[in-house]
Amino acid sequence: MTQHTEKVIRQDKLNKLAEWRKGIKYIIGERKKKGSVVVVHQTIYKDDSESIEYLKSKRKTKFIPSPHSDDDLIYEMEREDYDKHRSLFDKSNKI
Repeated sequence: MTQHTEKVIRQDKLNKLAEWRKGIKYIIGERKKKGSVVVVHQTIYKDDSESIEYLKSKRKTKFIPSPHSDDDLIYEMEREDYDKHRSLFDKSNKI
């Protein structure tokens, strides 16, 4: 093994994490008050960061960063990937 193997593996995981973070968990659109023209469009990403847009309003888009550390997110990303592969394997073994 080379002396930089661990650093290379770590950087590869961080690169995959950067792409995974962009995935959308869910989107919510709602009116702030009944009969109001201000509509709030909230996007929650896989890393639990949030983007809040106020449509038909002069308020600027608000971004709330992820509350989790990179190591926690890497664990979550790998677990999600494992679950996907496991479900595909289970489906292929059923007769």
